Amino acid sequence: MNIFAPDGRTTTATIPDDALEALDVRAGDEVVVVHGRSPEHGDLALIEEDGAEAIWKVYPEGSELRLSTGSVHRRVPLDSVRVLGVVVGLLRRLPADS
Repeated sequence: MNIFAPDGRTTTATIPDDALEALDVRAGDEVVVVHGRSPEHGDLALIEEDGAEAIWKVYPEGSELRLSTGSVHRRVPLDSVRVLGVVVGLLRRLPADS
C-alpha cells in the first residue's frame, strides 16, 4: 500500500535545474507527485502547458492559476494548462561526509 496515494497513482520526478531555488527546491532533488489531486493554495504541482511539464507553486484564483517559482510569477487561465498532480514529498541527497 502506498502511503501517499492509496490507489497507487504516484510518480517521482527529478528537478532538472535551480528554477525553484527560491522555494528551496534544488536541481537533483526528487519529488513525489500524487496524480489526479487538485492543488490547494500554495501547493507545489506538476503542470503541463503546451506539451511541456514543470513544477510550479500554484495559487488557484477563480478561473486562473497564479504560478510561481519563487522568483518568477505569472497568471494563466485554468483551461490553458493541465494540473497533472500535487507534490507531496521531496528527497534530497546530501553529499557524503569526507
